[in-house]
Amino acid sequence: LRWFELLNYFEFPDELYFLFYTAVGIVTISEGFVVWGINRLLTKLRHAPLFHGSTMFYAIAEAPAYGVFLASIPLIIILTIVYHWFSPSGKTLDLFSDMIGESELTTNVASEDKQDKPSMIALENIAADWMNTGDVGYIQKELWRMGRIGLCFISLGLYVLYNCAKLIIPNWSEQEGGDANTDTTAITSTQKAGADNVDDDFEDDDEPLPPSPIWAPNTWKRAHFAFWLTVLIFYLTFLLEFSYSEVFGGAVYMFLIIFYFIDIGIGMLLEEVLREKLLIAPLETSISVVESLMTMGAASFVEFTVSFMIDLSITTIDRLYLGPGIAWVQTLWPRWRMMLKRKFKARRRMTREEKAREELEWRRINEEIELAHEGVEPLLDAYTGYAQEVTAILILPGINLFMMYFPEELQITARYNIRNFMSKYFLFFMYMPLFLFIADVFVLNTQELVFGWRVFDYVSYQKYRFSVRKERWMMNSKILDESIAEGLQTLDL
Repeated sequence: LRWFELLNYFEFPDELYFLFYTAVGIVTISEGFVVWGINRLLTKLRHAPLFHGSTMFYAIAEAPAYGVFLASIPLIIILTIVYHWFSPSGKTLDLFSDMIGESELTTNVASEDKQDKPSMIALENIAADWMNTGDVGYIQKELWRMGRIGLCFISLGLYVLYNCAKLIIPNWSEQEGGDANTDTTAITSTQKAGADNVDDDFEDDDEPLPPSPIWAPNTWKRAHFAFWLTVLIFYLTFLLEFSYSEVFGGAVYMFLIIFYFIDIGIGMLLEEVLREKLLIAPLETSISVVESLMTMGAASFVEFTVSFMIDLSITTIDRLYLGPGIAWVQTLWPRWRMMLKRKFKARRRMTREEKAREELEWRRINEEIELAHEGVEPLLDAYTGYAQEVTAILILPGINLFMMYFPEELQITARYNIRNFMSKYFLFFMYMPLFLFIADVFVLNTQELVFGWRVFDYVSYQKYRFSVRKERWMMNSKILDESIAEGLQTLDL
């Protein structure tokens, strides 16, 4: 066998794979360095910004790593409880050998002999089917055990979804002592009148309305967010199922490019239906996690590594050129649409009022375009995209660990035919974030050269704002910067 074939079959010791991962990491850093070097030589800025190395690394790496770590703690605790509750007694997992072994000392509650000695605590003596009241075989009880674990996963997912909606869409009226169910304390009759189109006489009354279970915009917003997150879950499930197919495994590189353009369309759709970047960010992060996970469906380990590099290159190009270019087109589209409307609409004379309204609309569009180019919005939007990618990369080791501990229940590793080699993928995703952070230092410095953004200054200022915050959870802060575009205001908290 050739060397790469032996590498694909994982015939080499772990030390060699660490060297291979290091080589991939060095290539990743070199790509970022080359991109920065070219733009440094070709920059049109009269006074090019200084290169921020270690200070930029510390500024961008600390917060996401610490945040993902804190967010993972409760999930790890709950999944550990589920594992020891339902996994057979004596079942252990060695992360570095991918071998399921038997241990004399175990904390697992489930019984090894489900037929003769079922565990009451693990519910093994309870039938999971109303129709099966008699004795059933081992296979059926094993299916029931995996079904109970699956129910725990679904329950945990729904609970996390509910709490995420509450955290990122806080009820400010509830904090002021209002009713959390009605959400009407901060709603004046004037605002309600504007929504219901009541008489002008009623609009002058600024007294708070009595509590009503009908008028609950905060609850509507949370439900709207949860609905679209559920829709996205079905789409991501479809992607995972598709990644098991031979069609995807034989053309991973092509599908990575296809999914990039599909993601652009999904992003536009989410902006249209959610209209708030903070609500869109977790959904797009989920897409990045699943699409990175799908690369494990490549035909071989070498193809998986190459697909990882291609995905990284696409992300770099998107952050430097394609993403800002698409945002620029979206910003200018209202002006172009109005110009086309003027050019191709039916020739007829306009009244003075119609001309005035058209001129007023033209001025409004141009003012919005000018504000979008001059404000902090482009930098904030671009850095949000970077934060989503980093969060996805930091989540992946935990996802791999999850798949290693529940291989029968998830069936992902079995469908990818990598169950016996999962430790190699786990170590890859654990090792690569260090090199990716270094490469991101070059990419963010390149953004300063290409667009003139002060990325380092902005990140440092946000860290300072966070250190002197009045509320422990920033979403509880009710002071928004109204000079920023409305869809980005909560993101700037």
